Amino acid sequence: MFPNRHSHFFFASKTRTILSLVLLGGLVALAFGAIQASVAQAQSDKPIVFVDETDAATGIQYGASYADGQLNGGVLIDTTSVEGIRAYISFNLQNTHELLKTDRKLLYVHVVFNHPLSQDEFEQLVKAYALKPYAYSIRAIAPDSTRATIYGGPADGKLIPTDLLDMVSQDLQQRDGSTIKGWVEVSTIVQSADLVSLLSNPMVYTIDVTETLLRNAITFEKLQAVEVEDTVVQMYLKGQAQIQISRPPLYWFLEEYGLVTSN
Repeated sequence: MFPNRHSHFFFASKTRTILSLVLLGGLVALAFGAIQASVAQAQSDKPIVFVDETDAATGIQYGASYADGQLNGGVLIDTTSVEGIRAYISFNLQNTHELLKTDRKLLYVHVVFNHPLSQDEFEQLVKAYALKPYAYSIRAIAPDSTRATIYGGPADGKLIPTDLLDMVSQDLQQRDGSTIKGWVEVSTIVQSADLVSLLSNPMVYTIDVTETLLRNAITFEKLQAVEVEDTVVQMYLKGQAQIQISRPPLYWFLEEYGLVTSN
């Protein structure tokens, strides 16, 4: 299933150390399982919010928990078959249509492209749809076809902190000759009025709306009922509280099943 090592490199600010990790199969199940395990442990000693939903049509599971001032979310899907990936895409498409029927103006989405976008293409897309990215991933390829994923996001007021990206690029080149191919995913806030157009963009393969579903499920009443700190509640109500989402590296699996290109 995984013929190549899947390496991840993280950067976010000038003071953050670049890390290299190797992730193998089972990542998705472990990530979601960790959320469920944390619930059982937390019930005895700390207040939490937990959302546990299963989509009847596709079997997709998603949940959310609260601990130590942080909102966390996760989604569990079948990545062992192309049918499982398509079910996830169908799940998100259906929920996209449902969300567009509501009066929600801002949506938290994860956009997956159908090929690595150049820096110019990525910047133009962000500008065209007035996106507000907070995280993205970039594909790099070694001469032996080993894939690497660079995870990063805006820093110091810049959409792309080129000094950090250059550092990672040089590190990859020195390690195994890998070269950056382009941006493959982005987590962003988008106006609901622009979502249909974004979804129809020829560079976009699919859009994941799980974070918006989680935000809709975590209500003021639920936060208040479990005595979440007032500062966290207010940040959440103002849209300033980030939810740490554990989700499968969808582009990776799309590559695995030949649904997108790595170049």
